[in-house]
Amino acid sequence: MKIWDRFVEATRAFGSDSSEPHHKTSTFHALQTQESIGAGRLQLEPFANLSHGLTPRRLKEILDMADQGDIFEQHLLFSDMEDRCEHLAAEMGKRKRALLTLDWEILPAQSGRGRAVSNEASDIAAAVREQFDGINNFEDLLMDLADGIGHGFSACEIQWEYNARTNAHLPAAFHFRPQSWFQVSRENKNRLLLRNGMPEGEPLWPLGWLIHTHKSRSGWLARYGLFRTVAWAYLIRSFAVEANIRYVQVHGLPFRLGKYPPGSREEDKRALYNALKTLGQDAAGIIPQGMDILFETPAAAAQDMAGALINRCEMGMSKAILGGTLTTQSDGKSSTNALGQVHDRIRRDLMISDAMQLAATLTRQLVAPLAVLNCGVTDPRLLPWFRFDTREAEDIAIYAQALPALAPVMKISSRWAHEKLKIPQAENDDDILGGWNR
Repeated sequence: MKIWDRFVEATRAFGSDSSEPHHKTSTFHALQTQESIGAGRLQLEPFANLSHGLTPRRLKEILDMADQGDIFEQHLLFSDMEDRCEHLAAEMGKRKRALLTLDWEILPAQSGRGRAVSNEASDIAAAVREQFDGINNFEDLLMDLADGIGHGFSACEIQWEYNARTNAHLPAAFHFRPQSWFQVSRENKNRLLLRNGMPEGEPLWPLGWLIHTHKSRSGWLARYGLFRTVAWAYLIRSFAVEANIRYVQVHGLPFRLGKYPPGSREEDKRALYNALKTLGQDAAGIIPQGMDILFETPAAAAQDMAGALINRCEMGMSKAILGGTLTTQSDGKSSTNALGQVHDRIRRDLMISDAMQLAATLTRQLVAPLAVLNCGVTDPRLLPWFRFDTREAEDIAIYAQALPALAPVMKISSRWAHEKLKIPQAENDDDILGGWNR
């Protein structure tokens, strides 16, 4: 109960209404079990295939229903889109996996904000970082939360584990839950609820979930995700792929024309037609006597229209997801090294934006609970914060020439130089590089 009392005090300080019985009970339950276990029917729901037979009218209906608050079929479709389109999966994979290349850190309260850091804040940040180091498969958690880039939100249920030796609650696992498991409140379309078969839904337990809402565009929750933007390109591409498959099935085959004499019976006509189809598959067939089969070579296609349409749709997807196309594929005409660098810079801007949004979620929903539960933090001003290191190292060669020339006439901070070059400062004399003049 000491842990619960500390959490109540802290959440009251944060402005939450912790005095409500449901809030207290559900928070206590979240440390013991998982809310979705009570909704076992969700675990048994099969994955629906909404892409099969998808038409423009059907897609419009699905998006309109989401605008009205029914997001179930929209997120089933979004998941199916990524499963069935290799280009979409590859581009989203680049966007999400870029986050795994970044270093991250837990910073003390007020650090990096122009204020002095107290010893207490530093100790809390170090303790939370130690707890983070004990989390298994943290990279998988980042990938699961980054799924919100396409959908607009992603949800991971926390499985807590109590360590009696350290008297601490730590996440033992994070379980990804499909977006189709959730609904939005009728009163507030930005509030997520767990589907339980009732119109009101089930409120999410405090401390039980990591809910990352990712704003790829403005609007409300159902419109946040990038998949809303690429849904029409996906539909057109699927039509073009189907047309291309049908063309390939008959490409190169001669056009077969059957002739039957006047007065032929219907059975003879059907026999002739079946023979024409058999010739296209088995190169063999029989026809009644007196009927003829003519072979005509079709004219060669002047342009691959279906292929051009597929390429056009894929370029549109790349623009929406990565901000450009030259980091994905080349058109052989406009691609240059300079343009490629510009597009790569846009990708970096997107990565920084994604990292900032994800860091804010981790600070609020994981760092803060760990600090409250295990470090006894009751003052929100002492809460540490999560940050991805998105800084780029400057050109060392340029600084190696400029700094010695400027040092005699300027008071240059060594800490600033270390940060610019992303070179950590030595912890002690033994840690200094051997070539340095001690």
